[in-house]
Amino acid sequence: MTKEIFEGIITPMVTPLIDREEIDFKSLEKLTDHLINGGVSGIFLMGTTGEGTSISYNLKKELIKYSVEYINHRVPVFVSITDC
Repeated sequence: MTKEIFEGIITPMVTPLIDREEIDFKSLEKLTDHLINGGVSGIFLMGTTGEGTSISYNLKKELIKYSVEYINHRVPVFVSITDC
């Protein structure tokens, strides 16, 4: 029997924003911890919520960098690559 590379629940996560160009990092941490403590197997940033096409490139980079560092290998991180 082989182990699947990806298994379990991989949850699309919304990005908490203060305004159009500022991430709410405190809420991002709370939401991330809630999902991981709830047993998800992975987190999908900007996945299926439409954010990937509606937030700026700088905000995307900031979100990805911060999230990957905060999650710190606790679960795999997936990132939407959708663009207009």
